[in-house]
Amino acid sequence: MRRTWILAQLSHWGTEREVIVFLCDRSLLICYYDVVELGRSHVFRIPLNYIDNVIWGPLSYPKLALNKREGNAIQIKWDKLREPPSLLSWWNPWTEDLSYINLIQHPGNPTEKKLQDMCQLENFMEQLVEMVKSAHERNPLPGRANGLLVLQRPVVIDTSLGLVSLFNHKVQLGYAKPRWRFGF
Repeated sequence: MRRTWILAQLSHWGTEREVIVFLCDRSLLICYYDVVELGRSHVFRIPLNYIDNVIWGPLSYPKLALNKREGNAIQIKWDKLREPPSLLSWWNPWTEDLSYINLIQHPGNPTEKKLQDMCQLENFMEQLVEMVKSAHERNPLPGRANGLLVLQRPVVIDTSLGLVSLFNHKVQLGYAKPRWRFGF
């Protein structure tokens, strides 16, 4: 079984990127989409049996954050035995060393029914939880407590300043305006 969603990733620095998410039998594939070249820039794979936490809730920012986004998000965490990222990685807005990803609903407003279904974050979360639980039963990781912890609480974004994020959101560089405010 494979399902596809069109979502946006919200980085730990508050920047958004369009992603195509494929939920497969054994993996979650995150395909970063380059709106300038109209193609994928790279694909990131997360084995479903590595996912150990799913947090669902409203976005939460520090009080002094310049750029706050409204709405719900899903934070997917994997490989809890991995060491926390170094300070250098944490302060790098383009790092890929983090063992979690924040996904939000795509800000575009598609008019086609099929595209609207592909942009539904709640539907994605339900399918993800079901598939991860199944993956833990089918293929448990040796030497680890297997299972999924699903929490309903605010998804914390740690950025306060976020000037790059503020600029990208105000001029909508991350999304293609010539295609009727929808990036695909």
